[in-house]
Amino acid sequence: MKHLPIQSSIESDGQQPIPKCDDDPTTIDATSRTQDGHWESDATFEEIRNCIGKSFAGTDVVPGEPLVSWAGSHLKNLNGYTMEQHQETCKFVLGFPVFEDLKEKNTFVVAKKEYTGENVGSTGELASAAVIKEYDPFKKTNGFFSKVATFWRTKMAILTMSRQSPIPALFADKNKREAAKNLEKKMMAAISVLDKAHKEEGPQHPHWYVHLVAVNPAFNGRGYGRELMEKVNELADNAGVTSYLECGMSNVKFYEKMGYTMQSIKTVEDPINPQDEPGRFALMVRRPQ
Repeated sequence: MKHLPIQSSIESDGQQPIPKCDDDPTTIDATSRTQDGHWESDATFEEIRNCIGKSFAGTDVVPGEPLVSWAGSHLKNLNGYTMEQHQETCKFVLGFPVFEDLKEKNTFVVAKKEYTGENVGSTGELASAAVIKEYDPFKKTNGFFSKVATFWRTKMAILTMSRQSPIPALFADKNKREAAKNLEKKMMAAISVLDKAHKEEGPQHPHWYVHLVAVNPAFNGRGYGRELMEKVNELADNAGVTSYLECGMSNVKFYEKMGYTMQSIKTVEDPINPQDEPGRFALMVRRPQ
């Protein structure tokens, strides 16, 4: 999972120019490889980050995504911090990697929309979504220009998301600034370890990086996660490509049932409180069948 500098970018607003967005910021090209049934082929950025943000945040009943749960474990002790605020935080935080991915030509989305009416054209929201990148471990990027591009995309992502909803209280409230920075530090620590592991231990040939997988908790318990991964597997098999992903230890068995094999386990020390429970994440690979 790629990460963009959230808190520092927000704090620098007013000092650094924000690029203008001439196009509708919610219609980033997110065309999926599927056209059948209710599988969505034109999901918008806002729909995708809403689904992924809610999924990664979880609810009082449905557990959130393990990496985000570990990185945000200190937030549960934050005075006045509600589950609704946590979902808004996750929608905002996850909006950055989603935005970054969807700006790349090698990214596609598999997503299913659940419609509220009888007709396919009726109003609905994404029940599940997977953001997938065609990943080449040997592709080199220009360090300087890559950093510049990342900086501007961060600004554009903030502009885009702020047009849809207010900046979450965790980042807008100065009294919560330390908690926000600690969240960022823990996420960056985990992502740094996982990015390095992907390059060094992931498939050493072009493959699909199943970057973000989400099921909207409003549709939990209907088998949508299994259905989503079966669709991703079908596409990978048809293309004859290997798939790679990272997951929390609580999700290993699910992905094993989906045909993935665990390559290794990575441990991430808490950069704020090293004596606290470290994060543990599995690297998973699936060969085409």
